[in-house]
Amino acid sequence: MPPYRELLRRSLLVLAVTTALVAVGYFWLDRPIARYVAETGIHYSDVVRRVTNFPMWLNALAPVVALVAVVRLACAPLRRWERTAFAASISLMVAIAFEYYLKFLAGRYWPETWTHRNPSLLGTGGYGFHPFHFGDWYGSFPSGHTLRTAAVFAVIGIAYPRTRLLGTVIVLVVMLALIGMNYHFLSDTIGGAAVGYLTASYTAAFFGLRTLNDAARPSDK
Repeated sequence: MPPYRELLRRSLLVLAVTTALVAVGYFWLDRPIARYVAETGIHYSDVVRRVTNFPMWLNALAPVVALVAVVRLACAPLRRWERTAFAASISLMVAIAFEYYLKFLAGRYWPETWTHRNPSLLGTGGYGFHPFHFGDWYGSFPSGHTLRTAAVFAVIGIAYPRTRLLGTVIVLVVMLALIGMNYHFLSDTIGGAAVGYLTASYTAAFFGLRTLNDAARPSDK
């Protein structure tokens, strides 16, 4: 099977599983989890809040890494780790573009009321998706912070399989922190992780960081 056809097949499987998980979260898990977080006061933790800031550092670094890589290309071919960093930065920036449109398509209310008296589950009792709406009220799905983290660390995990466990742990910690701060519902983070992973998979394939069956590649450190 041609490589990109196999990648498309896997992508459709990921989307199907993600849709099922988001549906389960939406109908049965998101509301009780958000209420539990509010009752226990987890969202007042400064440590948890600091964890949620981590993806924005990745956001700030991505254009810098891409610019440095372009300059390096003018001098010599990129080493594998440099190509991986370049790919991760491109993956993140592409994922952010998808985030923008997906938030518009989903139009989901937030768990909490944060700004401009936005409707929310805990603030006003508002809950649900409102497709084709955009603005401060409708940005909960997918989680952009999760999306950014997954878009970067999935590329690194594809290029260097031994880092996959660490990357997965980092993504999960960010997801838990976002849920723990009531910044996002569980299903928002699942959707963000899936979009980040899919973006990373195609970016890594385009940059030649792996074969689709993870076959051994010649070393080009």
